[in-house]
Amino acid sequence: MEKAFLDAEWKAENDLLKKDERRVTSLKEKIEECEQQMDKCKQQQKERQLHCKQSLEQQQSVLKTLQQQLNNCADTMRHDLNESITQQQELLESEKKSFEDLEFSLLEEEADWLSRREELQRELNDATRNVNTRQSKLSELCAGRESIARNAADETATLNTQLMKHLRRIEETRTKLREVDATLKDISKIRGFEFTPASSDTEEDDHKDTKKQSQDDIDRISRVTSDAPIMETNSNSLGRRTIASLQEIEKHRQLHLAKQGSLVIEEERKRVLELKKRVQEEVKMQWENDHRKLNDELSPSETNDPISEVFDKLGVGSDHPLSSSSVSPDSMYSKSITSSSFRDQKEDRDPESRPMSDSSAYSEDQLSVRLRSSKSNIQRPLTRYLPFRGDSLDLRQHIEAAGHQLDACPQLALDGTTARGYLNKMAGRFHHWNKRWFVFDRTKRSLAYYSDRSEKKQRGVTYFRCIEEVYVDHLNSVKSPSPHLTFVVKSSDRTFHLMAPSPEAMRIWIDVIFSGAEGYQEYGHGT
Repeated sequence: MEKAFLDAEWKAENDLLKKDERRVTSLKEKIEECEQQMDKCKQQQKERQLHCKQSLEQQQSVLKTLQQQLNNCADTMRHDLNESITQQQELLESEKKSFEDLEFSLLEEEADWLSRREELQRELNDATRNVNTRQSKLSELCAGRESIARNAADETATLNTQLMKHLRRIEETRTKLREVDATLKDISKIRGFEFTPASSDTEEDDHKDTKKQSQDDIDRISRVTSDAPIMETNSNSLGRRTIASLQEIEKHRQLHLAKQGSLVIEEERKRVLELKKRVQEEVKMQWENDHRKLNDELSPSETNDPISEVFDKLGVGSDHPLSSSSVSPDSMYSKSITSSSFRDQKEDRDPESRPMSDSSAYSEDQLSVRLRSSKSNIQRPLTRYLPFRGDSLDLRQHIEAAGHQLDACPQLALDGTTARGYLNKMAGRFHHWNKRWFVFDRTKRSLAYYSDRSEKKQRGVTYFRCIEEVYVDHLNSVKSPSPHLTFVVKSSDRTFHLMAPSPEAMRIWIDVIFSGAEGYQEYGHGT
């Protein structure tokens, strides 16, 4: 800024200097012209003076001649000569006066020329003094510009030195950061989610996952009891999944006792016991009402074996898992209680958990019997198969067998072990959507995503053992530009909200990812 001001001032002073120099040149020309005219005038004055002087001398000579004649002439001619001498004297006086007037006039004219020349000389001196002043000021401005340039060069050198110093510090910090990243990567591999330094999405969700960890443990404790099954008399009717959940809850209960104190755990246990009792009473009343209505609807001839008749109408044989022997009132009561408790546990989970459709209510444990109602609408199951753990699965044949037309979906590339394609992923912190290249690899048993399809810059990865749920986001839990194309991949570390380019691509991705969801513990693992 200061240099710009100096440049502007120097330019203005330089313009004024040029103007003064032009004025000095003009004044010098005028003085020279004045001197020439004055010399010419002096020459003319000399000529006039000489002519007048010659005329005066001639008159004096005539007068002198007349006087000599007067002395030598006779008396008769003396009178005429006296008159001639008188006239000649008058004429001589007149010539003298003319000569004197001429001299005075010449002196005045010469004085005028001298005065004009002095005035021009004074103006020339003033202009020359201004030129010298402006030249001095320009010299100072030039010196200031040079000083500013030197200071700028010194500051630039200092800044370059500081920049190199900071760059070296940044490089040292990056080296330390890479060492820390390598350590974190080794640690995070133990938990099942690979840490990548370039993944901004995983970094922004670390703090959120840490805060949710302890709350998830408390929620698990609040869903079921920590020391006993729901019905002590029917403990054998509990499934393997329930027993495993109770063992997991007991483990987390011990962890919270150590961290948060026994008071909170005892209060949670009391609340869970009260909820259990209320659920038991409600389930028992519901089962009795349903059983009473079923007996009332059946005819007297059919009341001897109502359950068998119902299964005869449904076309279920005696060797079917849902035969009358397996749905006796006692077993139905115990299983209904177990199913109700299981549903209560599912309802207490995170609202983003995968919803159950009517067709997925039957599992290999067969927790309850659901009679089809003519008024209910049968929903399509979210997935056709359970996760497949084996290495012999041909992924492309598996997806084609599920009824998907891969040729009609160019956004997705499938082969026997991998699936690749673009998906939009919602960031965890700012909730904006980023386009990422996803790779599902059954060989590496991982789901990774990259910045682009070159697969050089990995942004994040999760492994099959961490994937728990894959489902369509029917509840619209996040704000999406295309809700009908949005689905959720829920892992033990975080929840991915993804958006496919087309409905067919979304259905294919769901079946592909769910085939590797080894963390899915709802009905046991696949083959």
